[in-house]
Amino acid sequence: MNETLTRFFGFDPHDISRIAWFDDYSEDDFRTAVGLVLNYSSWNRDIVHASDEIRDDYLQSIGERVLDGLSCRKFVVSRQIDECDDTMEHFICDNDYFESGRNKQQIPPESLPVFSLVVAKNDVLLTTSYITTVSSRSILNSLATFSDGTNELDQKLSVINDICSLIGTQVDQIAQEYDVEVDLSQSSETVRIFIAGDRSSVGKSSVCLGLLGNLLQQGYKPEELAYIKPATQSESTQLVQLYCDKHGIACVPIGPLVYYRGFTRAFLAGETQSTEELLDMCGRSVDRIAVGKRVVLVDGVGFPAVGSICGTDNASVLKACSYPVLNENNDIISRKPMAVVLVGGGGVGGAVDAFNLNATYFSSAGVTVIGGIFNKLAIDGFYSLENCKSQVTRYFDSNEEQLRQGRRPFGFVPVFPPLSLPDAMQHVDEYIKLFGVHVDIHSLLLSARQVRDDAKASDIPKLQILKMQRPAKSRSRADIETSAVNAGAAPSA
Repeated sequence: MNETLTRFFGFDPHDISRIAWFDDYSEDDFRTAVGLVLNYSSWNRDIVHASDEIRDDYLQSIGERVLDGLSCRKFVVSRQIDECDDTMEHFICDNDYFESGRNKQQIPPESLPVFSLVVAKNDVLLTTSYITTVSSRSILNSLATFSDGTNELDQKLSVINDICSLIGTQVDQIAQEYDVEVDLSQSSETVRIFIAGDRSSVGKSSVCLGLLGNLLQQGYKPEELAYIKPATQSESTQLVQLYCDKHGIACVPIGPLVYYRGFTRAFLAGETQSTEELLDMCGRSVDRIAVGKRVVLVDGVGFPAVGSICGTDNASVLKACSYPVLNENNDIISRKPMAVVLVGGGGVGGAVDAFNLNATYFSSAGVTVIGGIFNKLAIDGFYSLENCKSQVTRYFDSNEEQLRQGRRPFGFVPVFPPLSLPDAMQHVDEYIKLFGVHVDIHSLLLSARQVRDDAKASDIPKLQILKMQRPAKSRSRADIETSAVNAGAAPSA
């Protein structure tokens, strides 16, 4: 095995001893492998002096998130490129590449440390792709925060969110380019539920938290559940992410599509990836996290039309992330839309009007809205939970259109102030219990399964096969954001 690793990746015995594999393997299984590598040098003192345990924990926390769902051997490893003559021969030379079997491989960029992805098949190293979108400063700063024993879990997770998002995007590109398989047969049957909102900050993520917590209490195993937010405006750490990490639930809090400062104008100028490419990356990220799961919650962003200027509104993202329909070669030929649950606020007339407005948006795109959860309701007063529940339920039970569509209110959740406190994580179990009392999770799952089973692939247009290419005048996120800030853009969330 050591000879195989050395032949595949140019690893010396020092590297091999530090490899962390994410699954069992044997020599016979070693046909396809994808690895995340942290490349550093002797002058990167913060990395050199970090303990092996800290460095391994940091790298595995990132690797487990970005490589999840790939149907191959997966590993992470850190290596010092000037540790010995063998590594220097591979990575320090006069050319921009080194010879590896039949292929030429890039050498690391000048600025270290840097992450890279390596892909090998059948004893051949196919590519070494350096992830220059993650700056060396970001790596050093995030490792310092991660290794600081005084920092809480949410601080440690927050610093690797951006890194995971950038690496995850490149993983999807590499997987497509080199035909690294995602086991879609284990992904297409997973119940996918899109949690949308009638406005920003209505509580979509807290609804996801309540659903996941109650599914655990109902007997679902952590490894059978997943949470993903394929598109986002905010990159701050959410409570649902902390809960997932604490309980071992697969979680992608920041997906491949981030509406950062300057993104929209850069998109219109043709300086970002195209609409089709952005949606394709969102779909691939959901397909990967859905492998082997029973339920995946897909968290929307803002209100339904957010992103429409780029062609990446919530309905478009939903359809791109829905159930894959496969041909005999396991290729995706179309997708069956998943169900939508709309999260709304209090009131009666306003709550119903907002529900209908936003449900119509999804319906016009051929997506099924199965019902709503009305969130953050007052305990008493004219707009109390009980008053709103009584009137809104009466509307759904008597309105012909809602009955025809099979829509229903799945729950009415009272406001829970501790979720906004600094110590919110200490109150999560109390919130989950409260959520379970007020939401009919069983009926919600039944409706979502019915949408999965009833959707007809013949009704969905055949997918166009996309090549993942960046526009000729593509700019990096850092460059776009810097220009936006200099022009007076507001800070990102």
